[in-house]
Amino acid sequence: MFVITISNLRISTILGVYDWEKEKKREVILNIKLVIKNNDSFDSDNLNDTVDYNSLSQQIIERSEKMNFNLIERLVAAIGRDILAFDPKIHSAILEAIKVGAVKGADSVGVWTEFKR
Repeated sequence: MFVITISNLRISTILGVYDWEKEKKREVILNIKLVIKNNDSFDSDNLNDTVDYNSLSQQIIERSEKMNFNLIERLVAAIGRDILAFDPKIHSAILEAIKVGAVKGADSVGVWTEFKR
């Protein structure tokens, strides 16, 4: 088993319940940990034996830009399901989404959860 991390992946999406939040896209920062049970890539040095984190990151960015969310929890759920569907080698994923500037006096508000097969 090993873990692939994707840190501070920036997406742009409509996120919020208030009218002013729905007027334009906002930046959301994602931190992702992918738990991979297959260790074949340690010996093979072959991309086919691991998870293509670049392709996964691009898919998350592209899909998020096309979607609108009221709640950050819903955003996390949608991305978590997409991550597990991306590659069967992903056993589980821990996902944190950070909404910058959501609360006066705080840098950010975030949600994190784990998704398992």
